[in-house]
Parts: sequence; structure tokens; C-alpha cells
Amino acid sequence: MPELPEVETIVRGLRSKLECNRFIEVEVYNENTIKNPKCIKEFKERIEGKKIREVKRRGKYILLILEDLAHVIIHLRMTGQLIYSEDQLNFSHLCLSAKLSKGYLYFNDIRKFGTISLLPKDDLAKEKGFWTLGVEPLEESFGIEYLKSKLDTGRPIKSLLLDQRVLAGLGNIYVDESLFLAGISPSKPAKTLSDEEISKLVSAIKFVLTKGIENKGTSFSDFVDSYGDKGTNQNFLQVYGRGGEKCKVCGNVLAKDKIAGRTTVFCLYCQK
Repeated sequence: MPELPEVETIVRGLRSKLECNRFIEVEVYNENTIKNPKCIKEFKERIEGKKIREVKRRGKYILLILEDLAHVIIHLRMTGQLIYSEDQLNFSHLCLSAKLSKGYLYFNDIRKFGTISLLPKDDLAKEKGFWTLGVEPLEESFGIEYLKSKLDTGRPIKSLLLDQRVLAGLGNIYVDESLFLAGISPSKPAKTLSDEEISKLVSAIKFVLTKGIENKGTSFSDFVDSYGDKGTNQNFLQVYGRGGEKCKVCGNVLAKDKIAGRTTVFCLYCQK
């Protein structure tokens, strides 16, 4: 599933192309993609003719804020792709296409788990999972004191970091990478972290996310940016997806386990 760096990469690519652009005609090919409103006809009537005022990211969500302040809320889920082109394109798993006043916007999704909602600004609480998002880890509101206030729990630190109500946008890739960089075992109970470990973890999270964005995201299979290009961050990963391989720091074999229902890779020697 695309995480914060992948979604941010898409948003940055779309911003200059979509802001002040206008939806002219929208075609929906998979009705299950449209989460709100349930009526496809209503969805089209409310979006067609509207100018896009702003393109933003919140956690793993892409937001297109329209001129009437209604929000188009897009979640890519496992395999969703949001691609802009000045020319018409063909896709094998197209769920939605939009003709704009300049160019075209496509939502392609092989597994069709991705969702799109169109909600008035006052109704955003209807988007389950969006309204309850925690702080953004790259903003000033995320720091040592904030994280420390969330650690009063015996659950593994990895489980806590994956909780979108605590931090918005972190997923399996960047949690594993952050914990490795901070030297913290993913199974360590959150409430046992020392002040020094908390400080290292905050810095590590900000670092790996920033590098992920600089590298245009991690592409293993389906992730592409807003123009259909793959990212390069997969070339710089220290532990994620490398279970059974040698640690790049100490040379010992990386361990693999299930934590919070997610495959987790870590170093038994570098992480305590």
C-alpha cells in the first residue's frame, strides 16, 4: 500500500497540473470505487464543471479541494494509481477517467480496493478513517513530547506506529526502516522506550520519510507517480523486504516475524 512518501510524490506531481484545472466530464467504470455519494449520477453532477482549487495530502489520502470547498478524497489502497496526462491513455484496469479543461486524470486500480469520495467540507466526518487521523509526522506538531504522550501502552512499538490515529501516513515499509535506523526492536513494548530512544525514533521517522520523498517513493510492483514513473527508494532500503539477507550494518542475517499482523524485518543485533 502506498504510504506517506508515495502519496506525497503523487500530490506534488499533480499540484501544478490540477490546481485551477476544471472537471469537464467524468466516467465511472467501477461503481464500487465511488464510496460517497453512493449514487454515481449524483457524484458526476456534483463534480462536473467544478474547478480544482487545491491539491493536498493528509496521511495516505489525496485531497482535491474544489471551488465550492467540497473535498474529493482519494485512497489508493493496495494498487490504485492516479495518473495525469495531456493526452488520452488506455488502461487495463480503469475505474474512473476525467476529462479536464486541460488534460485527463485517470484512476487505475488492478485489485479495485481504492476508493473515491466527494463530500462537502462540513461532512468530512463521514469518511471513516480520515476524520480520526493523527498528526503528520513531518510537521512540527510531531516531536518528542507528542510521541512520549502516546507511549503509555504495552503493545509493541511497531503496532503503535502503524496506528493511523497516532501518526498519519506511516505504513509497514517506513516503520521497519525507522525502527532500524533508531536501533529499536519492533517488538519492544512502547511504554518501555527511554527518552533517548524516543528522541532517536522521532528523528529516524522524519529522516526516512524525507528520503523516501526525495527518492520519489518505493516501487516494488504497482506504485507509480502521477505520470506513470516508478520511484527509486526501493534501492536504499535497509531492512524492509530483506528478511534472510545480511544486515548492511553488522553483516548478520536479518530476522523476520509477524508483528501487528504485518511481516516485519529487523536486525537482532542492531535493534534492541
